[in-house]
Amino acid sequence: MLSIRESSLSKRNAQLHAWERKQPTESNSSWLARALEAPEFRETELAIILIGGRTSLDLSLRFAQSMARYDRSPSSWSEVALLVRQRGKRRTHRCYGMHLPAVQEPMAFDGDRRLLRNVPTWNNGVQDRVDQAIDNPVNYPNIGVFGFSEARLEAIRHRCGTGNLAKAAGEVIENYCRRADVISGAESAWRWLGYAWGIRGQHNPLSEGLGLPSAMFVESVLSALGVDLTPGLASHSSCPEAIWQTFCWWHTADAADSDKPSGTGETQYFGKYLRSHIIDEARP
Repeated sequence: MLSIRESSLSKRNAQLHAWERKQPTESNSSWLARALEAPEFRETELAIILIGGRTSLDLSLRFAQSMARYDRSPSSWSEVALLVRQRGKRRTHRCYGMHLPAVQEPMAFDGDRRLLRNVPTWNNGVQDRVDQAIDNPVNYPNIGVFGFSEARLEAIRHRCGTGNLAKAAGEVIENYCRRADVISGAESAWRWLGYAWGIRGQHNPLSEGLGLPSAMFVESVLSALGVDLTPGLASHSSCPEAIWQTFCWWHTADAADSDKPSGTGETQYFGKYLRSHIIDEARP
């Protein structure tokens, strides 16, 4: 079983807002583009994307994360990715993650650097432009994008010693791709695929403390930048549901301190989300 700490906060993060599609067929890339144009996201260099699919693989991942929820209901999320955006007039961005369907059915992502080649053994399981792979709103009905407060971003810049967070994040991602000896993204991907495919002897990896590959990747990158993304859970057990719980219930710096009045700290996270495919949930 997972060892989960409980937040001291009693009120859910008020800076998380539901963001509907303009029309039912609006693609996830269009939804994301509109969300990123909101005033609170305009200067964001780092953001986290949560994705919830309803393919057989995604549903397996969502049900597996029920042990990370107090009511044991399936999670709304099956994957997480890191959005890195250059500052400037164009504000171009890239989405990095570990998209398991891309491992089981390799797909070609465009790119001009070795890092971007979609070969797990080369890049420790990391793929670029994950947002293209989850664009279909039928297969991936749930989506969310979450950013850091300006004060939190300044603290990250200070720790990294640079004002260019996009560059700093890119360097950490490249290092992660090269260091499979530290955290093997490909190994965890195959463990999870074995479980999702129903291979004999393969149990829910979370029950053994092994997190989902995409969450372990994002958690590792942000940890190197000075961010503890899942204070309620060990980083090697990270999963999209635990990250969602951080945004909802660990959104202030004092959330882990039971000696302080609940919620007196500054809110560190904000975001927009759409959860249109929910399975038997008691509390978000």
